[in-house]
Amino acid sequence: MKTVSESTENSGNSQKKTSKKFIGTKKANRALGVFLRNSYRTHTALSALADRKANIMIRFNSILISILIVFFKSIFEINPATLISGIVFLTTALFSLAFATFAARPHITRLNKDDLDWQATKDNMYFFGSFTELSLADYEKAFDEMAKDPSIIYGNMSRDLYHLGKVLNLKFKYLKWAYDIFLAGLGFTVLAFLFSFFLFNSSG
Repeated sequence: MKTVSESTENSGNSQKKTSKKFIGTKKANRALGVFLRNSYRTHTALSALADRKANIMIRFNSILISILIVFFKSIFEINPATLISGIVFLTTALFSLAFATFAARPHITRLNKDDLDWQATKDNMYFFGSFTELSLADYEKAFDEMAKDPSIIYGNMSRDLYHLGKVLNLKFKYLKWAYDIFLAGLGFTVLAFLFSFFLFNSSG
């Protein structure tokens, strides 16, 4: 009679054998193709979403900053209590605008900074930043070498997905900071206005 540990070990070995048989088959290649296609689609959609949200913050902050700069003097003359709150809002809006611009700014990942020969470039053919420094002849050599081996093609795609994910992580990090700074700026602006309002009223 088999023990629990023996049955668990046998099931694990059978799973490993099944997975080894699965790797390299048509089903495995089809599943890998579906995975890569869906991953690229998801990364592209998320990148477009980040750019749209960054553009919203850029336009919104730019309009508010322009209005505040144009009318700040007249507003301050009407109500001096708005000076501190205006400075607080202008400062935070500028920081929010800067981080939103960082999020929307193009990010070029150059994988072969020190090794610019076609032998190294054939492993990174999916992004223009990896091969634009090559001559046309070297690029064609790298492309022909990549086309001969499907494993090189899959390696190219996996590395490209990895670096797309790194860029997306940076975009959303900057975008989060832009929104957080904007919301914090609104809160501090209200608090500064209330403080200045009560301060001027009490002194008057």
